[in-house]
Amino acid sequence: MRADHALPPATTPADTDLLAAPGLPAAGYACGAVLGSLLDLIAGDPRRVHPVAAFGRAAAAAERLLWRDHRGAGALYTAVCAGGAAAAAAAPERAVRRSPAART
Repeated sequence: MRADHALPPATTPADTDLLAAPGLPAAGYACGAVLGSLLDLIAGDPRRVHPVAAFGRAAAAAERLLWRDHRGAGALYTAVCAGGAAAAAAAPERAVRRSPAART
């Protein structure tokens, strides 16, 4: 086999772990999930403000504004809801990207 047709080097699990961010192993995400679950068991759901309830209200408002019997309107609604959720998750992730403890 010629060198220019060689197979790429084998990847390690760390190379392919989509959840692991640079500088923070997947164990950090697992630790954050466990801490969040424990906090939920201890404190329960907040009575006044809950992120999932807020998303539901925002999605309902977007549906009232955007609903049409048309595929394009449905695609726009999906993009607004999914894009809004992704942006809401990405903003705090970006804000704490340099602190492994805060990212956990």
